[in-house]
Amino acid sequence: MLGRSTAGLINVVDPEVVVILGEGVANWPFWQVGFDRAVRAQLMPGRRDISIEVESWDETSWAQGAAALVLATPFDAAGAAGEQGRLVRARLIGATP
Repeated sequence: MLGRSTAGLINVVDPEVVVILGEGVANWPFWQVGFDRAVRAQLMPGRRDISIEVESWDETSWAQGAAALVLATPFDAAGAAGEQGRLVRARLIGATP
């Protein structure tokens, strides 16, 4: 299901590369074959050669993502960070979220 869903997103969004990361990548060797088979079968013919990269994950990755959100939020005039950005900005100015 993950491979088919990912293929659907690739077909619609048309990214240059797909990066898979998160806590589940520790088990990637167990589901890589099924994922690859499913995603490639559902991709449009011109997209079947898209690069799918798997990044390692450890506990510091969560902290880096949170730090990036906090550091980027004050400069996010367009509000791309969404609700999380609003909450971060509220905390930075000392307001109640």
